[in-house]
Amino acid sequence: CVYHDDMHALKDLAHLLFKKGRKQIAYIGVSESDPQAGTARREGVIAAFLEEGRKTDELIATVADFDAKTGYTYAKEILEKFPSVDGIICATDTIAIGAIRAITEQGRQIGKDISIVGVGDNWMNAYSGTPLTTAHYYYRQCGEEAAGMLLEAIAHAKENKPFPARQICLEYKIIERGSI
Repeated sequence: CVYHDDMHALKDLAHLLFKKGRKQIAYIGVSESDPQAGTARREGVIAAFLEEGRKTDELIATVADFDAKTGYTYAKEILEKFPSVDGIICATDTIAIGAIRAITEQGRQIGKDISIVGVGDNWMNAYSGTPLTTAHYYYRQCGEEAAGMLLEAIAHAKENKPFPARQICLEYKIIERGSI
Protein backbone atom coordinates (compact mmCIF):
# COMPACT_ATOMS: atom_id res chain seq x y z
CA CYS A 1 0.00 0.00 0.00
CA VAL A 2 1.34 3.41 -0.97
CA TYR A 3 -0.56 6.42 0.32
CA HIS A 4 -0.26 10.09 1.22
CA ASP A 5 -0.27 11.52 4.74
CA ASP A 6 -3.74 13.05 4.45
CA MET A 7 -4.29 13.51 8.17
CA HIS A 8 -1.17 15.60 8.76
CA ALA A 9 -1.54 17.54 5.50
CA LEU A 10 -5.00 18.76 6.52
CA LYS A 11 -3.88 19.42 10.07
CA ASP A 12 -1.07 21.62 8.73
CA LEU A 13 -3.43 23.47 6.38
CA ALA A 14 -5.87 24.14 9.22
CA HIS A 15 -3.05 25.38 11.48
CA LEU A 16 -1.94 27.67 8.65
CA LEU A 17 -5.39 29.30 8.52
CA PHE A 18 -5.35 29.85 12.29
CA LYS A 19 -1.83 31.28 12.01
CA LYS A 20 -3.11 33.73 9.38
CA GLY A 21 -5.69 34.96 11.91
CA ARG A 22 -8.78 33.18 10.59
CA LYS A 23 -11.41 32.77 13.28
CA GLN A 24 -14.41 30.96 11.78
CA ILE A 25 -13.35 28.08 9.58
CA ALA A 26 -15.50 25.75 7.50
CA TYR A 27 -14.52 22.38 6.09
CA ILE A 28 -15.91 20.98 2.85
CA GLY A 29 -14.95 17.33 3.00
CA VAL A 30 -15.85 14.19 1.11
CA SER A 31 -17.57 10.98 2.14
CA GLU A 32 -15.92 9.10 4.96
CA SER A 33 -16.52 5.90 2.98
CA ASP A 34 -13.13 6.91 1.52
CA PRO A 35 -10.80 6.32 4.50
CA GLN A 36 -8.01 8.59 3.26
CA ALA A 37 -9.71 11.50 1.54
CA GLY A 38 -12.78 11.34 3.77
CA THR A 39 -11.86 10.13 7.23
CA ALA A 40 -8.15 10.98 7.53
CA ARG A 41 -8.55 14.50 6.14
CA ARG A 42 -11.46 15.28 8.46
CA GLU A 43 -9.48 13.91 11.42
CA GLY A 44 -6.61 16.23 10.49
CA VAL A 45 -8.87 19.29 10.57
CA ILE A 46 -10.37 18.21 13.90
CA ALA A 47 -6.89 17.58 15.36
CA ALA A 48 -5.84 21.12 14.43
CA PHE A 49 -8.96 22.56 16.04
CA LEU A 50 -8.21 20.72 19.28
CA GLU A 51 -4.54 21.72 19.22
CA GLU A 52 -5.60 25.34 18.75
CA GLY A 53 -7.79 25.07 21.85
CA ARG A 54 -10.98 25.22 19.80
CA LYS A 55 -14.05 23.07 20.31
CA THR A 56 -14.87 20.68 17.51
CA ASP A 57 -18.47 21.91 17.45
CA GLU A 58 -17.10 25.26 16.24
CA LEU A 59 -16.15 23.58 12.97
CA ILE A 60 -18.71 24.15 10.24
CA ALA A 61 -18.51 21.02 8.13
CA THR A 62 -20.25 19.52 5.14
CA VAL A 63 -19.63 16.69 2.69
CA ALA A 64 -19.34 17.27 -1.05
CA ASP A 65 -18.62 15.09 -4.04
CA PHE A 66 -15.18 15.16 -5.64
CA ASP A 67 -16.14 17.96 -8.03
CA ALA A 68 -16.21 21.73 -8.43
CA LYS A 69 -20.01 21.84 -8.80
CA THR A 70 -20.68 20.59 -5.27
CA GLY A 71 -17.77 22.67 -3.98
CA TYR A 72 -19.60 25.70 -5.35
CA THR A 73 -22.99 24.61 -3.99
CA TYR A 74 -21.80 23.86 -0.47
CA ALA A 75 -19.54 26.90 -0.20
CA LYS A 76 -22.47 29.07 -1.27
CA GLU A 77 -24.71 27.46 1.39
CA ILE A 78 -22.04 27.87 4.08
CA LEU A 79 -21.45 31.54 3.24
CA GLU A 80 -25.19 32.29 3.26
CA LYS A 81 -25.78 30.54 6.62
CA PHE A 82 -22.53 31.69 8.23
CA PRO A 83 -21.50 35.05 6.71
CA SER A 84 -18.69 35.44 9.24
CA VAL A 85 -16.79 32.43 7.86
CA ASP A 86 -13.32 33.71 7.01
CA GLY A 87 -11.59 30.44 6.13
CA ILE A 88 -12.57 27.39 4.09
CA ILE A 89 -10.64 24.14 3.97
CA CYS A 90 -11.52 21.90 1.03
CA ALA A 91 -10.75 18.17 0.87
CA THR A 92 -9.59 18.57 -2.74
CA ASP A 93 -8.41 21.35 -5.02
CA THR A 94 -11.31 20.57 -7.37
CA ILE A 95 -13.80 21.29 -4.59
CA ALA A 96 -11.87 24.48 -3.82
CA ILE A 97 -12.17 25.68 -7.43
CA GLY A 98 -15.97 25.58 -7.08
CA ALA A 99 -15.82 27.23 -3.66
CA ILE A 100 -13.69 30.05 -5.08
CA ARG A 101 -16.47 30.84 -7.54
CA ALA A 102 -19.05 31.00 -4.74
CA ILE A 103 -16.80 33.30 -2.70
CA THR A 104 -16.12 35.70 -5.57
CA GLU A 105 -19.81 35.82 -6.53
CA GLN A 106 -20.47 37.20 -3.05
CA GLY A 107 -17.99 39.98 -3.71
CA ARG A 108 -15.54 38.76 -1.10
CA GLN A 109 -11.82 39.03 -1.76
CA ILE A 110 -9.92 35.77 -1.45
CA GLY A 111 -6.79 36.18 0.63
CA LYS A 112 -8.11 39.36 2.21
CA ASP A 113 -11.69 38.76 3.42
CA ILE A 114 -11.54 34.99 3.35
CA SER A 115 -8.88 32.32 2.94
CA ILE A 116 -9.29 29.02 1.11
CA VAL A 117 -7.06 25.97 0.86
CA GLY A 118 -7.24 22.64 -0.95
CA VAL A 119 -5.38 19.40 -1.38
CA GLY A 120 -3.55 17.87 -4.33
CA ASP A 121 -1.87 20.75 -6.17
CA ASN A 122 -4.22 20.14 -9.07
CA TRP A 123 -3.28 21.29 -12.58
CA MET A 124 -6.44 23.45 -12.61
CA ASN A 125 -4.78 25.79 -10.13
CA ALA A 126 -2.76 27.23 -13.00
CA TYR A 127 -6.02 28.36 -14.61
CA SER A 128 -7.75 29.66 -11.52
CA GLY A 129 -8.03 33.41 -11.04
CA THR A 130 -6.78 32.95 -7.49
CA PRO A 131 -3.59 30.98 -6.88
CA LEU A 132 -4.68 28.28 -4.44
CA THR A 133 -2.75 27.35 -1.31
CA THR A 134 -2.60 23.57 -1.30
CA ALA A 135 -0.95 20.42 -0.03
CA HIS A 136 1.22 19.11 -2.86
CA TYR A 137 1.26 15.33 -3.13
CA TYR A 138 3.95 13.39 -4.95
CA TYR A 139 1.77 11.38 -7.29
CA ARG A 140 4.62 10.33 -9.59
CA GLN A 141 6.56 8.93 -6.63
CA CYS A 142 3.41 7.15 -5.48
CA GLY A 143 3.10 5.41 -8.86
CA GLU A 144 6.79 4.53 -8.96
CA GLU A 145 6.71 3.05 -5.44
CA ALA A 146 3.56 1.05 -6.18
CA ALA A 147 4.97 -0.25 -9.48
CA GLY A 148 8.20 -1.25 -7.73
CA MET A 149 6.28 -3.13 -5.06
CA LEU A 150 4.21 -4.90 -7.71
CA LEU A 151 7.30 -6.00 -9.64
CA GLU A 152 8.87 -7.23 -6.41
CA ALA A 153 5.70 -9.20 -5.57
CA ILE A 154 5.68 -10.77 -9.04
CA ALA A 155 9.34 -11.79 -8.67
CA HIS A 156 8.60 -13.37 -5.28
CA ALA A 157 5.59 -15.21 -6.72
CA LYS A 158 7.67 -16.66 -9.58
CA GLU A 159 10.07 -18.09 -7.01
CA ASN A 160 7.23 -19.29 -4.74
CA LYS A 161 8.55 -17.03 -1.99
CA PRO A 162 6.20 -15.14 0.31
CA PHE A 163 6.01 -11.40 -0.18
CA PRO A 164 5.59 -9.43 3.04
CA ALA A 165 2.89 -6.78 3.05
CA ARG A 166 4.24 -3.25 3.24
CA GLN A 167 2.88 0.24 3.59
CA ILE A 168 4.60 3.41 2.45
CA CYS A 169 3.29 6.77 3.62
CA LEU A 170 4.51 9.55 1.34
CA GLU A 171 5.27 13.08 2.47
CA TYR A 172 3.57 16.23 1.24
CA LYS A 173 4.50 19.89 0.92
CA ILE A 174 2.31 22.88 1.80
CA ILE A 175 2.48 25.40 -1.01
CA GLU A 176 1.37 28.86 0.08
CA ARG A 177 -0.20 30.97 -2.62
CA GLY A 178 -2.50 33.98 -2.78
CA SER A 179 -5.62 32.28 -1.44
CA ILE A 180 -4.64 32.73 2.20
